[in-house]
Amino acid sequence: MHITPIIALAAAQLLAGAGWVAAQTQTAPSIAPATSRSASVSASAPAVARVVQALGAVQLDGQPLRVGDAVHAGQWLSTGPDGHLYLQTTDQGFIILRPGSRLWLAHYHIDAADPARSRIRLELQRGLVRHISGQAAQAARGQFRFNTPVAAIGIIGTDFTVYSTEHLSRVAVESGAVQVSAFGNGCLPDGWGPCMGPLSLPLQASQAGQVVQVERGRAMPELITAPLQPNASAAPAVLPEPLAAAPGPAQLLMREQAQLAQGPGRVSPPPAPVSVPAPPVLHWGRWQALAQTDAGAHTIEIEALRPVARIYGLSSHFAVLRSPQAAWVQPREASLRLELAGHLAQYGQPGHERTAHISSGEFKLNFVEQSLQTRLRIQAGPEQLELLGRGVVAASGQIDAQPLHFDGTNLFISGALATGAQGAVEAAYIFRAHSPLGVPLSGVTFWQQTAPSSR
Repeated sequence: MHITPIIALAAAQLLAGAGWVAAQTQTAPSIAPATSRSASVSASAPAVARVVQALGAVQLDGQPLRVGDAVHAGQWLSTGPDGHLYLQTTDQGFIILRPGSRLWLAHYHIDAADPARSRIRLELQRGLVRHISGQAAQAARGQFRFNTPVAAIGIIGTDFTVYSTEHLSRVAVESGAVQVSAFGNGCLPDGWGPCMGPLSLPLQASQAGQVVQVERGRAMPELITAPLQPNASAAPAVLPEPLAAAPGPAQLLMREQAQLAQGPGRVSPPPAPVSVPAPPVLHWGRWQALAQTDAGAHTIEIEALRPVARIYGLSSHFAVLRSPQAAWVQPREASLRLELAGHLAQYGQPGHERTAHISSGEFKLNFVEQSLQTRLRIQAGPEQLELLGRGVVAASGQIDAQPLHFDGTNLFISGALATGAQGAVEAAYIFRAHSPLGVPLSGVTFWQQTAPSSR
């Protein structure tokens, strides 16, 4: 049973039934140019996000940004040709800007007492931006809007990426689903939530390799199989020097052989065979340090891995990436059980987290039903908790679960499956949940198949 698509469709039907489109009856132009925006922001206004990583040229209202800087509603974010910017929102979401991007935080009101009353509107003038919805955005899906110059994007899910120019936008989904519409026909830039109707298109994470494209002058979005960024170079971008990956064992061996071969007046003997370990396919761990933990324990550099790996799970401290993209072949078995081989976990309010311990876990995969079930037993201070998650497995090996509560699930997860050494199935996912007392829990787990299947 495909749980996530059913929930996405049900949410779409509920939003459509709300009849909010009827209140927007005028044909709308695209979003106004940056020159018409007011950059005045009250210094006493609460911050809506903070910078957790800033590389290259990144600016806030034309001023350079640094790690730890606060960002407020009404401000403009921009990145230069070498700029990469990671923001963590106050509701534990993420906004990630790639080079050459310009984004306006048009409206960002989070109601902590009642998250469903929150209102968020972002407007991308140009570039490439990934949005991972936080708690308020997910609770107030009917009050969330992401605009481009030609399109309105509403969320039914949690994680999507948008590319846009003045005349064309493309949207891809990593987790959950979105609803995409062209402006006009009652869909206005100053509206809230997704524009539902016959001239909008849904896109789900299970539609791997497909994007929704909106072109200026066309009333109907298109579902196409294409890269997110048209004419994108296949060569990885050059990373800033501090994050450049160190030479691997194979590269060091080649250097040594070249130096030996240049020895004066003699022929170098052939080097002895050296066993070079295969590079990992799944990269998992902590990408942001936590005061109470060893910063060197399973730390990963996201930007150093990005040219060769894709992010499948990202939270305030943890990440899961997979490389290369084709590192997943579905096994012949109808179902599998994996064993917990590594984990990191924490509990507590943001800024006051402490380490937690996962005492045991189980992970079941059903490839016939494209479903998963996972269970974690965790010690978080004085509390002993059991977390349960059920979700879906995409053909690409992406895994995703969101709690339904009525069936006892209480675990959000996102991650990936991979084909490791000797054809063994591996998995890694980030997770988050809350204890019965409302204490946030989060972490990352790594799983391995003990008896690889024959391919």
